[in-house]
Parts: sequence; C-alpha cells; structure tokens
Amino acid sequence: RAVLHAEDNSVIKDVSLNFQPKSTEQQNVPPPQADTASEKQFYQSLVESNLTLREHEQRLIQTALDKTGGNMTQAAKMLGITRRQVAYKMKTQE
Repeated sequence: RAVLHAEDNSVIKDVSLNFQPKSTEQQNVPPPQADTASEKQFYQSLVESNLTLREHEQRLIQTALDKTGGNMTQAAKMLGITRRQVAYKMKTQE
C-alpha cells in the first residue's frame, strides 16, 4: 500500500500497488530438451567435465560478457537473466 501526498502533505489517495513483471516471456518456460545426438553429447561432456554448476555458470557469464564487449545488460539479455543478477554473480565469484 502507498499513500500519495500533495505538496502541503495532505493525503491525496491511499492506493495499493500491484507490481507485475515487465515481461511474462520467461515465466513457466520448460527446461531445454536435448533433442539431437550432438546436444546429448554436449550435455554429457558438461557433466563429465568435473566442473561444478557454479563454475559452468561463471564460464557462461564470462563468455557472454566477452561476446558483448563487457556490456552487462546485453550479456544478461543473452543469458535470459537480469543485469543485476549478472553483476551479483560476477561479484560473488571473486
């Protein structure tokens, strides 16, 4: 809930705020399926690489940043996450 005030601090209106995501494109998206033999082989090689999920994530983020010339906003769009998430993940990997 929010209360809006006029310049003289009198109450204008008591309103409820309903925040909606800007885009619902990323909601309820099923996980990607490995349909081809090459995709299955690729995912198998990821599992067998002995890297943690966090290490794979760090490599994906760094690759996206390299590809976008360090632009976090573009890298985030490429990865399907927010810029804030990219910044946080980069900060926590240090």
